[in-house]
Amino acid sequence: MNEPNRNIDCRSYEPRPFQYSLRMLFIVTFLFAMFCGLAVQVGLPAAIGLVWLGLIVWWACFERTRPLAFATVLLSLLVLCMCPFPPSSRGPGRQARCMNNQKEIAAAIIHYENDYGQFPPPYIADESGRPIHSWRVLILPYLGKKGLYEQYNFDEPWDGPNNRKLADKCPSVFQCPSGQRGRRRSSETSYVAVVGPETMWPEDKSINFSDVVDPQKTILLVEMADSEINWLEPRDLHVDQMAPAINPKKAQGISSNHPSVLIISFADGHVQKVRADLSPEELRAMLSRDGGKSGN
Repeated sequence: MNEPNRNIDCRSYEPRPFQYSLRMLFIVTFLFAMFCGLAVQVGLPAAIGLVWLGLIVWWACFERTRPLAFATVLLSLLVLCMCPFPPSSRGPGRQARCMNNQKEIAAAIIHYENDYGQFPPPYIADESGRPIHSWRVLILPYLGKKGLYEQYNFDEPWDGPNNRKLADKCPSVFQCPSGQRGRRRSSETSYVAVVGPETMWPEDKSINFSDVVDPQKTILLVEMADSEINWLEPRDLHVDQMAPAINPKKAQGISSNHPSVLIISFADGHVQKVRADLSPEELRAMLSRDGGKSGN
């Protein structure tokens, strides 16, 4: 029986299929990470479209089939332009939508005051003083949600048998677009009132514009990221229970989904961005109907 030939010329050795170098593995990993990042920013369909366009351009540059490649690039650009790109989860686009949300809510509250001669109370209580209805429900007709308002039953609490069915029907105007973070639509509100004796939302009485010294400088609503407050729930932030600073780490308080800024609405209806590093004194003054002169 013949011995196998052991004199193999290593120079003629060819690597087995699917055998890659560390350099190739690094490149593939890097490209995959770039694709994932692109998918997060612009959405999966748009990311696939951009990758496809990149491959077509590469093909046009290296394959030398210029007429066909040129036509394919034009067709790919046309298809890509027709694909809707979702807005970025950051930046001015979603900040602008958040500001528009608060403008709508502030306008609804002011229309309520014009009709009833007073701002809506932070909540309606039952005979024992337990909060059972939220101000968010009271302004629904002024937000173009009269049908939803008529489905609400004021003869039972917000979490009663009938009203519980509406808990998941949160109008989008109550939710900051940056607060969803790609998850399933939440029923939490992103905008809350700050309740307290000297704020726009006292618990023991209803106020009107004559009670506000400077509506342009008095906070009406604030952001609260991950509030865990159902939009129907008659619960907001109490001035004596919240942290005195914005974006507190381990306490409830005013917090924003937007980096470095806080979007708030004022009693005159205008909305603006303010610094996220406001001092406790500045914040208290803005929350007070008299500009902080009472010292509360």
